[in-house]
Amino acid sequence: MKPLRSLLFYVPILLVLIVDPSSQDIGLWVRFASASLVGLAGIYLYRNEMKGGFTSLSLMTIALVLSVVKIGQISAPSELYGFVARISFLAAWMLIAKAAFEKNKNNALQALGMGSQVALIIASLSILPSLAEAYQENNIYLAKGPLFTHKNYAAATLLLLLPLGFLGTFEGSVGKWVRIAAFALAGIAILLLRTRGVWLGGLAMAAVATTHYIIQGNAKLRNNGLIALAILVV
Repeated sequence: MKPLRSLLFYVPILLVLIVDPSSQDIGLWVRFASASLVGLAGIYLYRNEMKGGFTSLSLMTIALVLSVVKIGQISAPSELYGFVARISFLAAWMLIAKAAFEKNKNNALQALGMGSQVALIIASLSILPSLAEAYQENNIYLAKGPLFTHKNYAAATLLLLLPLGFLGTFEGSVGKWVRIAAFALAGIAILLLRTRGVWLGGLAMAAVATTHYIIQGNAKLRNNGLIALAILVV
């Protein structure tokens, strides 16, 4: 399956795993730096698609300028390391995404959608057991799971991945059930996490998408959007 060979399939999964708090003792910047190294491998693989336009040199220059500007605003070296690591991570993966889309847009979208569905399942399953504990203890802030440091981060990550999950799906009947499981688990987790900002963000996202489908005349997606809006409003 070609999408599985694309690095964009692994980006959403990396997004979930990179916030793993179990390695906080070695510093957040170390995790972002590690992801940036993976990004460097991706830049090498897509080097033939990066010969023009917004190149790696452009992004490295921007990262350097932003880091220099940040120097006067830091209170600890680790903060600067974290900032540089985050910028490096974003720069590397922006280049990879650009190159992947230029090489094969449909394959890139399919890979990103499939990876997002896998990431949604991983994140949701990590949260649901702690949600049960949180409701038993009547303390919703216990609902974060092993992959997140706060329930709001968990809800926001799920909301970020939801629209990406619509971009593609696995082939055959397995793909249908993976998609259903991903959206169902993520929807349940988002509702139970009780993060009002994420609820409002989801409502706005559904409203914009539904309006777009109404204008486009897509009856099936319009109806799906209206159902999603109704669930979020309730």
